[in-house]
Amino acid sequence: MATKKSIKRLPLIQVPVEKNFLDDFDELREYEGKPSRVALARKIIMQHLKDALPKYRTT
Repeated sequence: MATKKSIKRLPLIQVPVEKNFLDDFDELREYEGKPSRVALARKIIMQHLKDALPKYRTT
């Protein structure tokens, strides 16, 4: 069993996100006038990234 003492935190790394990846989500943004689950998930994920990345950005 892993104990709290044995758990090591890995450093977060900055992952480049390609423009095409985001464009694929944009195509699925609305379905019958309602935001799709993918669009909502993207919104949440992007907000978390915006909140987290500035703390770890090295460039």
